[in-house]
Amino acid sequence: MPRPDRSEERRDQILEAAIQAFAEKGLHEASMDDIASRAGLSKPALYLYFRNKDAIIGSLLRFFFEREMRGVRKLLEAPGSPRARLDAMNEQFAAVMDHMQLAMPLLLEFYGVATRQASVRQSLVAIYQDFHDMLVNLLAQGVAAGEFCAMDTSQVAFTLTALYEGITLMWVMAPHMVDWRRQMQAAQALILAGLQPALDAAN
Repeated sequence: MPRPDRSEERRDQILEAAIQAFAEKGLHEASMDDIASRAGLSKPALYLYFRNKDAIIGSLLRFFFEREMRGVRKLLEAPGSPRARLDAMNEQFAAVMDHMQLAMPLLLEFYGVATRQASVRQSLVAIYQDFHDMLVNLLAQGVAAGEFCAMDTSQVAFTLTALYEGITLMWVMAPHMVDWRRQMQAAQALILAGLQPALDAAN
């Protein structure tokens, strides 16, 4: 009997199937049978990959965030203006929000799982730290290039990270109140206005 395909690609296919099942039936109503059916697997085969639904939800958190962080890292580490790369990052995140609109309510459950599973919580903290460190590096480049004034790059990176997280949570809770792209552009513009070099501010 051939061994099941346990490749990363197959796991990603299962997670995509889980997103479909959760979006259609809701997080609590969707079952492992629903996910297995959409993934083209038997239920026993699904358990070879994930021991339960909480494990799938925890993996979805990493699937969402780590996949997007790869794109953000590539963007933030590219050559060019730090300010322009921050603007491009906003557009990239906004496109992700548009694409993942049906699945974004799962974010709330992600946080619930993180309170119950230390491994998921540690993964989320690691993602935050990675994003923070990338922003610190980019802000430092902006200071060195004269685009930004001298600053505590760690504190500003923390503030930007909190803005992304806070606006996203508000969008999940009350999407009728939040235009993610517009709100994030406005919030970032306020911060960057305070980071103008003294010469620019005088002009």
